[in-house]
Amino acid sequence: LRLARAVRLFSSFNALWRLTESFLRCAPTMFSALCMVLMMIYIFACIGAEFIGKEVWEDTEGAELVQSRFSSLPLIMLSLVQFITGDSIAGLYYPLVVRRPALIVYFTMLLLAVTLALMNLVTAMVVEDALSNARMDEEMETHFKRRKAKSLRPSLYTMFEKIDRDGDEAVTCQEVLKVVTAGMHVPSELKGIITEARIVDMWDALDMNGDGKLSRQEFVDGLCHMALLEVPVETFQMLHIQRTLLIHILHIIQG
Repeated sequence: LRLARAVRLFSSFNALWRLTESFLRCAPTMFSALCMVLMMIYIFACIGAEFIGKEVWEDTEGAELVQSRFSSLPLIMLSLVQFITGDSIAGLYYPLVVRRPALIVYFTMLLLAVTLALMNLVTAMVVEDALSNARMDEEMETHFKRRKAKSLRPSLYTMFEKIDRDGDEAVTCQEVLKVVTAGMHVPSELKGIITEARIVDMWDALDMNGDGKLSRQEFVDGLCHMALLEVPVETFQMLHIQRTLLIHILHIIQG
């Protein structure tokens, strides 16, 4: 478990971590399913011991099959495990049903209760647990992002105040470039975003109206959005280009 938690830090092992975590969370459900399966097998084994194991079988083949499969309660339970997996069950019930047609009721109930109903219910419960865990993970991730944004906003407001030296409640690309070049402190979440080489690209992604300036709220909201989504700046730039082209197309149509 500790090893799985360690490797989840690498993005390539994210799927492995989710599988491991989902498996561990499904353990109580699987244990309950195991108890239910054992109980059903025990009940049908008791019925089989009464109506098959205690019967007198005149032919040699039937007697040998009963002796090897239905001679004791543990042996009957082990034999009925075949109905859980559907492993060659015809070889178990067919010779007995041919000799005692009334046993079709017993094996039909066993097939419906264990092979079909119980196994499908177990599968459905495991899938439901996995979906519930996925929803829980999404809720936890959303909660984590909200806390991260709440802790990041004060730093961004402070950064905006340092950049906006003229006090006009707006910053330009040149002002940001000047301060970053001078060695301004950048929050760790934004170190891969606010760099000298990427300021122009970042600016194009944040400048929605294309006026070359960002207000305080645009600056803080835009950088929070980019930091929390962990999307490359190039993606935001592509969206900005598409949005600009759309605006130009609408102007051409309207003009």
